[in-house]
Amino acid sequence: FLSQYNGRQPNGYIYDTPYLVKRDGSSIELPNLSFKKVMSNFLNDCRDFKERILKEEFSRKDVDKIVREYNSCLDLQTKSANINSSAALDDPKVAALNSLKSKIESSSITSKNDALDVLKDITMKVSSNQTIPNYLTESFRSFFKEAPELQPDVEKVLAMIKK
Repeated sequence: FLSQYNGRQPNGYIYDTPYLVKRDGSSIELPNLSFKKVMSNFLNDCRDFKERILKEEFSRKDVDKIVREYNSCLDLQTKSANINSSAALDDPKVAALNSLKSKIESSSITSKNDALDVLKDITMKVSSNQTIPNYLTESFRSFFKEAPELQPDVEKVLAMIKK
């Protein structure tokens, strides 16, 4: 996530200027002045780490430690996000929505793509534990007026996800 490189000044010959580069390509020269402010703004992806910088736990001399601990912090955040997303897949509501998705994909309704798009929005809201607005469920229901074979499945799933 974060790497340290040494560069040289435009008029210099020695690679002695430390730079920090994030995975997304953003970079800064390791600051001398305003170290706390600049570093906390640059490394704001990890709240705990940002707080530690503001509390002056790190100095300019601790670059290796900063890189190592910042990467550990983001690695932990990434792993917890993956755990949360796999937990959402174990949710019976999400499983029912995925089952309905496969039935819609194999059906021959005319507005299949639109129905799948709305179903995707509903699935995202369910997996992030948000309330599903009525306009979304009603518009989803309207796609199946021409497909009576899917209506019972649609009604069952919509009843299951309603909060």
